[in-house]
Amino acid sequence: SCDALLVRLGVEEGLSPRTLEAYAGDLAHLRRHLAVRGIDDLARVGREDLASFAHTLDAEGLAPRSRA
Repeated sequence: SCDALLVRLGVEEGLSPRTLEAYAGDLAHLRRHLAVRGIDDLARVGREDLASFAHTLDAEGLAPRSRA
């Protein structure tokens, strides 16, 4: 799950709380995007879904480096 990933990144990778907060926001944004596409199970996410999300971030003006 996304929560488990964030915990692992904090504990095992030692990421700062601010970085984890930013990642949590990014994951929430992705989950909202997927929900609009009718996807509520991360196991069902395909390449085209991620490409659509990247396009959305581009359309929102997010810099390429921030989208990576």
